[in-house]
Amino acid sequence: MRTKFQDHVFANPKLRRLGIIVLSIATALLLVTQAANFGGPALAAGTYSGTAFRDFNGNGTQDTLEPVIAAVGVALYNAAGASCSTTTNASGVWSIDTATCVGGGLSGASGGYRVEFSPPAGATYLQNGVYNPAAGASQSSVRFVADNGVTNINMAYQNPAQYSQDNPPVTVPFFQNASAIGKITPSNPLQVGYMSFPWTATGTSETDQNNPDPSQDVSVSDVGTVWGAAFHRTTGHIFAAAALKRHSDLGLYARPALEAPAAAVNVDGVYILNYGYDVGGTFIGGFLLNGVVPSAGTGGAISVGTVTRRNQAATVAPGVATDQYSLSTQTTFPNSKSYDIDAFAKVGTIGFGDAEMSEDDQSLWIVNLNQKSLIKINVSNEAAIPINGAVISGALVSHYPIIFTGLPACAGQFRPWGLKFSDGFGYVGVVCDASGGTAANLAGYVLRFDPNNPTTFTSVVTIALTYPRESSSYDNVVLPAGLSQNLWNPWQSTWQQPTAGSLSGNREWAMPQPVLSDIEFTEDGDMVLGFMDRNGLQAGYQNYQAITSAITNETVDGGGDLIHVCNTAGGYVVEGLTGCVFDTDNGVPNPSINGVRNTGLNNDGPGGVGEVYFRDFALIGAQSDQLVRYHLETETGALALWLGSGLVLSTDFDPITEWFNQGVNWNNTSTGLLQKQYRVTPGDANSGLDDWLRTKANGLGDLELLQRPAPIEIGNRVWNDANQNGIQDPGEAGIAGVVVGIYNAAGTFIGQATTDANGNYILSSDPLGTTVAGRTYNLPITTNAQYTVAVLASNFTGSGALVGYNITPPNKNLQFDNSGFTDIRDSDAVPVPNVGSGGTLANVGVVLASTLFPGPGTNNHGLDFGFNNSPTAAEMALFTAKATKNGTVRLDWETLNELKIAGFNVLRGDSRNGDYAVVNANPIAAQNIGTLNGSKYKYTDASVTAGSTYYYRIQVLYADQSTDQTDAVKVTVKAPAACNDTLKAPALVSPENGKRLAKGKLTFKWNASKCAMRYEWQLRERSADGPIVAERKTLTKTQTSFQNLVAGTTYFWRVQSCNADNQCVASDSWSFKVRKEGETLE
Repeated sequence: MRTKFQDHVFANPKLRRLGIIVLSIATALLLVTQAANFGGPALAAGTYSGTAFRDFNGNGTQDTLEPVIAAVGVALYNAAGASCSTTTNASGVWSIDTATCVGGGLSGASGGYRVEFSPPAGATYLQNGVYNPAAGASQSSVRFVADNGVTNINMAYQNPAQYSQDNPPVTVPFFQNASAIGKITPSNPLQVGYMSFPWTATGTSETDQNNPDPSQDVSVSDVGTVWGAAFHRTTGHIFAAAALKRHSDLGLYARPALEAPAAAVNVDGVYILNYGYDVGGTFIGGFLLNGVVPSAGTGGAISVGTVTRRNQAATVAPGVATDQYSLSTQTTFPNSKSYDIDAFAKVGTIGFGDAEMSEDDQSLWIVNLNQKSLIKINVSNEAAIPINGAVISGALVSHYPIIFTGLPACAGQFRPWGLKFSDGFGYVGVVCDASGGTAANLAGYVLRFDPNNPTTFTSVVTIALTYPRESSSYDNVVLPAGLSQNLWNPWQSTWQQPTAGSLSGNREWAMPQPVLSDIEFTEDGDMVLGFMDRNGLQAGYQNYQAITSAITNETVDGGGDLIHVCNTAGGYVVEGLTGCVFDTDNGVPNPSINGVRNTGLNNDGPGGVGEVYFRDFALIGAQSDQLVRYHLETETGALALWLGSGLVLSTDFDPITEWFNQGVNWNNTSTGLLQKQYRVTPGDANSGLDDWLRTKANGLGDLELLQRPAPIEIGNRVWNDANQNGIQDPGEAGIAGVVVGIYNAAGTFIGQATTDANGNYILSSDPLGTTVAGRTYNLPITTNAQYTVAVLASNFTGSGALVGYNITPPNKNLQFDNSGFTDIRDSDAVPVPNVGSGGTLANVGVVLASTLFPGPGTNNHGLDFGFNNSPTAAEMALFTAKATKNGTVRLDWETLNELKIAGFNVLRGDSRNGDYAVVNANPIAAQNIGTLNGSKYKYTDASVTAGSTYYYRIQVLYADQSTDQTDAVKVTVKAPAACNDTLKAPALVSPENGKRLAKGKLTFKWNASKCAMRYEWQLRERSADGPIVAERKTLTKTQTSFQNLVAGTTYFWRVQSCNADNQCVASDSWSFKVRKEGETLE
């Protein structure tokens, strides 16, 4: 029986019943907990071990090419709370012997152990992997294991940007000769501008070069010449950026109108295509960037550069000066030939290079060749992006110059093109074009930058582009002095005509000029670099020389390259150098072709020991006759790499036979060997269309894989909290058969899962998953959205799994953000209003803020529900409410015992018997739940107005989901003393900025600020803008304490002072790091 409260306490002999509390539980990002009921005798000692690895395909098991992860934190806890910790070694392996790990070991406590994992320090790009209940598979970052030792306690992490479903389809831009006007039918091989094909496609012989045929998706009239492409996984859209290619027209929003006078046009346009996740796409529209004044960055207004062009219906007349800028709408050779004179020198210097999506799938990045800069576009809300050819809003755009100051002096210009994001960094491919020097000055670089602050660019790879190479042309032509058909050449701005030699009837020749056009990373962190031949963009098949008076046709064979760079302990090492030598290139000799011997080398490549990817040559005759090499160095510069496949896909001309066509090669990144080829050029081999499609120069743009976004998983565990402490202790069993529902931000019920035998549940967006007991898939869970996960009311009635159970206290670890990394071992269920329409109304739940799902694959298996079915009783003692001199209201209350109390809410109203609202942001957890001990509580309400009168009640939240409340206490708020000084930010005192501190309770101190009525203190992890660990908003003293700090973690804290008018001024953020065991203090 509850006692009667005295003056200013409970005026009623009994507390008033309100009825059932509906609690809603927010969805966070944690890993799933595997639990079992370990009772019985004292724990025996044993060794516990496992492996941490990267999971590319999201199946929770370590597949052959999935690498291990070093420096993953592992901690083992017994039921008494004692722990041992370690980290995974260079082989990704961890091991803890409970008999010896901590002076005497962990044995002696009953109930098994709790295992907790944490990602390596600084690896913010890693998310917890998916849940797989199979033995040895990755499950949750919190596990429960039996005594006597357990092996294969494995943990998977994933970078969501590297996730892929099996066999992702491939897309690629396709270049056409001449004007694009009127070429509106993509099913016509002479009018298609964008194509796609399955990853499983192949070409097996000269008569079966593309099986199946590529899908001809978007017309060249729409997109024109685009090269850089980025796939927005969230929407299934391709963003393709305009590139300048001589003899080929720009897209819908940039090219000149038919028969308009020759004029300078911007090489502009970003085109959007709808592909989804399968072969076959459609054109949506696009936008322009030239002239945009960005909202961030120091790059200034965007300028893409211009080329003088004209589109005309008539054939371009040979030697006629007025036609020198013209492209003809004629579609077949020889009527489609052109001079396109202004484009020659400008190729690679204006327009756009590569394009990539950021790792969080929120931003599109494009290389601006004209300004040597990076453009960043916010694509998180595609509805804000124009699709009618309009200029995009500067509010969505940032612009950053690429800084070359750390590179050696260049006898010419630094030229960027390639772009890649991987594991938290961005990478740009750059060459020194040696345009002011000789071939000896040619060099390639990969620059690394921080996408969150792209102001510093650091060179991580340097390649001297003077190494021996093979020739992409079989004709022994003689180029002007200083130029070569096989070696890399300085960039040329004027036409260089062969002067002698054995030119064939097609006058084929090569003069390769390097462009570092693409970058990919392998499973173990190696780089694969794609080099494009700029000459393959300056010329093509049977087009006029870049000389106005010339009447001779020329055919250029593009000659790019594929370079492997090894990721070693000492940094990146280019192939052929010590630490990165592959024994693959046999230098197979060739018989004579047309009287000319085109010999393969075995001393080519950057190290002079042969190439890693040596099978880059076209064949004469049957595919199996690899002795007859026709063209060598046939790469055209674009790459794609499906992590987990062990293969890199590259664009090449003549991938199967010598006929004029374009296609792709699949190369093994471990051996360098060619796995298969595929012809992309539409139409049949030897049909004659090859000539019209001008496909021995660079005929394809960037390759993009249609990879689904990494699914989002929400879960973890419902358990029997035997000691009612709100913590998942070893030996506390999961509760099977509990129905857990999920609601979206509108309160609509969208699905449910029933906990399995271990009390685990998973709610997943994965469209490819199969729903089974404990796991529900294909739910509409998206990024940047808020959800409520709730234990449904049906669990507490009839034959429900929780009949007779009471909720245990939440957030006992003082973690309130439901983070899947830090809020992982306590119960997260807190009292909130009823949720939803549809399904069954929730009874106990957790609410997740939208920022907890910033991108695909941000799994949260940290939403845990604790219940207990022990009989309870409770008594209360005291409640007072008083106005303070600072213009706030101070509330104090006390319990006699807390056998049944779970927590409290502070209620406030304007009249004694009117409506009341909850004042506190989160329920106030009881301190001694399940015990006969009472506790004292205090709360300061700063959200009041001076001179106003309020009525306060304390709502008591019981573990059986019922509530009581006190009688009302009347309080009139006093006006605070006037302050005529300027409110200033408080000066922080300790812990000092940048310190390394020991783990334990930490007191934060700051100096008082004049006019401050209260202080708001906030603690974050990882960065000043990182996840909030804890915050307090009603402090009246100049210090506060916090205990639950994690070893190895860097924290940031700040304080703001607030005056009587609720105006606040914040201090700067100070940081400190909690040292790991064995580290020295500062």
